Amino acid sequence: MSLEMLTLILGWTTLVNFTLLVVATVILTLFRQPIMAMHRRLLDVDDASLKLLYVYYLSAWKVLVIVFAFTPWITLKIMGY
Repeated sequence: MSLEMLTLILGWTTLVNFTLLVVATVILTLFRQPIMAMHRRLLDVDDASLKLLYVYYLSAWKVLVIVFAFTPWITLKIMGY
């Protein structure tokens, strides 16, 4: 695989993951009560813990996308590929 192809793949991976992250954030914001009710029943967790779990989930996803997709992509772009 060439570096140009890797740059292209990482760029699309970054775009798709950040788009999904924004969609997940919007869904968790707009439909908080139904989602929390579902997770309360499934996981037997109180509301305060669920809110914290949602923040951990979104922040971990963001960090993983930045580390494994965005940073390599921007590095390859800076190098001229």
